Amino acid sequence: MDQLSPYWVGAIGLLFLILGYRAYKKKQVVGSSGETRGLRDYSFYLRFLGLWTSGILLMILSGILFQEQLGWAALSVFAIAVIAVGLLIFRFTSIRKGIGRATVKALTPTRRKKPSKETEASPRSWALAAASLPGSMRGLNHTTLAGRSMSSANERKARKWLKKEWEIDDEDEFEEVQDWLIETGHRSEFFEEIQRFRLFSDEYRVAFLGRIEAGLEEADSPDEKEELKGRVLLAAEKAQELTDTGFLAWDYFRYLDNCRAGFLAGYLEEEEAWDAMLSACQVLQTRYDSWEDAGEAYLMAREYWSVVETEQTGTSWRKAFLTLRENPRSPWNNVPWELALFSRS
Repeated sequence: MDQLSPYWVGAIGLLFLILGYRAYKKKQVVGSSGETRGLRDYSFYLRFLGLWTSGILLMILSGILFQEQLGWAALSVFAIAVIAVGLLIFRFTSIRKGIGRATVKALTPTRRKKPSKETEASPRSWALAAASLPGSMRGLNHTTLAGRSMSSANERKARKWLKKEWEIDDEDEFEEVQDWLIETGHRSEFFEEIQRFRLFSDEYRVAFLGRIEAGLEEADSPDEKEELKGRVLLAAEKAQELTDTGFLAWDYFRYLDNCRAGFLAGYLEEEEAWDAMLSACQVLQTRYDSWEDAGEAYLMAREYWSVVETEQTGTSWRKAFLTLRENPRSPWNNVPWELALFSRS
């Protein structure tokens, strides 16, 4: 045992404990071939318990080595240092996640599997077609999950885009955003607001717009005032079209687009991304009658979401929509809306 360094044994033991903790929080661990295993797989428990058991045993061994090689005083210092480092790591999420990500990345094959092209009508090609409107605006192709090559540069671009658009920095934040989109999104908030605006009489609407301009409503900046005024007017002008079902396309199309970006960024494994997308697609297919129907709902909801953004980029979005609708080679014209989605191909 004199040949073993207590420092290295302790460091490795602490690392195992961190990985075990991250495995528990993420409910998955990375296998030798890079695949993830969820809580439903009994192997998760074996791996999770193996990490924690190994970590605890290594920490005990390190303490014994400190006592034998350096004495009780060194062991006391080591114990205090371990507690201090442990508190620091588990107190600051960024440190813990950084160590976990770096280790998982080191244990995972650096070359990711190239996703296959979806050129035939299938449930997966339907999912890509459903994500094609926002994907078109990002310059993605509509035949692969990633939408572009699986290079390190594109992975970084996907991470930067998720950070810019959604303030996502890691897998946990990605999961939170996706859960919000699929469970709540903007549809509940917007529809409740529209129901309120619909009750306005013409006279009250004019007065309310005046209050917005005067800064008496919850809108401080000029842009916020324009957004709120635009929503009030849209709710009056398109009351019948602005429904909770309409806003479903807004939330779900973005969810699908995020799945593609999350896969390219390394936040989702390929099968995880497909499963998530196909589940969302089954809901979309039951709520709308056609690609055009869902696309129109998305654009209308986008206009309600931001009148200012629509004024700036609405023409480009409408052009992308028309291309998908009219181009005979577009996914909307090559994948039938009525395609059965329950098979996992």
